[in-house]
Amino acid sequence: MKQKGNAKGQFYLLAAVILVSMIVGFIAISNYSKQSSSIKLYDLGKELEIESVRVLDYGVYNTFDEVRMANLLQGFIELYSDYGGEVEKIIFIFGNTNNITVMGYQDLQDETILVEIGEISASLVLNQGQTSSETYELSGSSTVIIVVNGVEYKFELNPGENFYFIIAQEIEGEEYVVVGGGGKYKEK
Repeated sequence: MKQKGNAKGQFYLLAAVILVSMIVGFIAISNYSKQSSSIKLYDLGKELEIESVRVLDYGVYNTFDEVRMANLLQGFIELYSDYGGEVEKIIFIFGNTNNITVMGYQDLQDETILVEIGEISASLVLNQGQTSSETYELSGSSTVIIVVNGVEYKFELNPGENFYFIIAQEIEGEEYVVVGGGGKYKEK
């Protein structure tokens, strides 16, 4: 009789171990999928940084003037925002110490960002599913501040062509943001 009770207890113990293992397995898979989504966003940021350098080098090598360089970067950004389709929000800052363009794309809903350059303080509305941009003439300031969702991102402009970006995506209720770019592309 004692043997039968132990077998029953062992069965319940084995069932509990299997159940706990399954729960831990589901939690591990859930955590892994969250991490892989955020890693993908960071990889996208690295790729954007590499590609933007190539585009800027192309413009500098071919001695593009300000207008042609702005058109080159605007074309690149529009293609990239289509290609990067997995991001919900992408903001580009490009130009030189004379004028700077801020361009953005918002996938989910309309959003307003704040652009501060020296004494200039302006709003840029990012319309859902559309690329929005504005060009600002600079008057001596070499610092651009972009405020998105109450968070300030500060960029220092260098002589020559500058390129910076902010990529944001919400994953499982948390917003992941990648900020990058260079800004050290001197003219030939």
